[in-house]
Amino acid sequence: MPGIFFRYPFTEQAVRMLNERIMNVACGLGFRQIDVNKTALENFDLTLSENKMEQRSNILDFFNREKYCDVHFSCKSADGKSVIIGAHKLILAASSDVFEAEFFGEIAKNDVVKKEKEISVNDVEANVFKLFLSFIYGKNIVIENPFTLSEFYRVAHLYNCKSAMDFAKRQMMCQLNSQSSTVFYEVADVYDINDLKEACLNVFIQKTSEVLISPEFLAADPLTIEVIFKLESPSINTELDFVYAIERYIEHNKDNADKNVAEKVRPALSHIRFLTLDASDIAKTSLLTPQEIKRVISCLSSERDLSKMPPCLSVNTKRRSSNLKNEKVRLLFEVYNSKTCYRCVKQQNTSSHAIWNCGSAFNDSMLRQKLKNIYEKYNHCFVLDYSTSDLNTVFDMYEKAGYLGII
Repeated sequence: MPGIFFRYPFTEQAVRMLNERIMNVACGLGFRQIDVNKTALENFDLTLSENKMEQRSNILDFFNREKYCDVHFSCKSADGKSVIIGAHKLILAASSDVFEAEFFGEIAKNDVVKKEKEISVNDVEANVFKLFLSFIYGKNIVIENPFTLSEFYRVAHLYNCKSAMDFAKRQMMCQLNSQSSTVFYEVADVYDINDLKEACLNVFIQKTSEVLISPEFLAADPLTIEVIFKLESPSINTELDFVYAIERYIEHNKDNADKNVAEKVRPALSHIRFLTLDASDIAKTSLLTPQEIKRVISCLSSERDLSKMPPCLSVNTKRRSSNLKNEKVRLLFEVYNSKTCYRCVKQQNTSSHAIWNCGSAFNDSMLRQKLKNIYEKYNHCFVLDYSTSDLNTVFDMYEKAGYLGII
């Protein structure tokens, strides 16, 4: 059957089409049955796979050597130098509908566009743009710098290249830690990547102190800092962790010629609970004016006249620390660990049931179901393993029902 091996690209689809063609030809010749050698077919599939890899390698080689290029991009390097990157319109258009419209749509028919020898890419650094194109050409790339990875996602989104976006998202999830969390959170927030955003928030909660001392924190957006400072159960020692972090942030960004940095982080500052600190610690901070320091310290007295607090500063006197989780675990341990409704036991109600099945504990069936769902999520009562949000939910429900310390 001449021509069959060259009519289709070497893909899985080609194998299926080839097998169908063989069967059709056989039926047309009147054969009732074909004895297909399975090993031969497997070897043929392997040959197709090897050919596919070879073609992919050749195409990437054309890109690396800028061979047969029919489009050129002009970018700027990190030091401001002009960099020209050659590519192939058809390859790029196959991966991005933005490239397709630019090269073969109405935009391409514009006489001004036709005369342009190079396409200017002003808002993307040359090394990131080349990484993006390399990915399209099939190169196995590794991006370890969180800022480069976040920029890679932005470029992939700009050109609506879904495979590149999926790749970048997977990489961000894999590389998520206390150092990269602020960088990836901002990407997730801008582009509505909800699962990545939730994962970053969990890092903020569980590794707050490590996030605050990371170099990446110093480059965070003030809105991201506010998100961290608003956490109800951060993993910190005292509020001084927040104080020192924001002092470093202001000092660092002042050196980078951002004169308004103190004003930009003021909303985050409003969430620091100064009233949980000692007067000596408050007196040392550079975040407040001398007058503000005096007013805050005056509110530490037993009278606690909170009307004297400077405006826009927190009047919350509840301590936040990583020790708070341990305290909640301790209080919940016996009453939750047994899955027994002790209130009914004390009232000599002999029926054995868990608290989430007790109408006297929670009149609202939705609350009982919510508590049951949390338990079934982990399938055990060891609350130390629970996420902070689930632990807080269980604790608040037990506290409101009056079950803490009932034994």
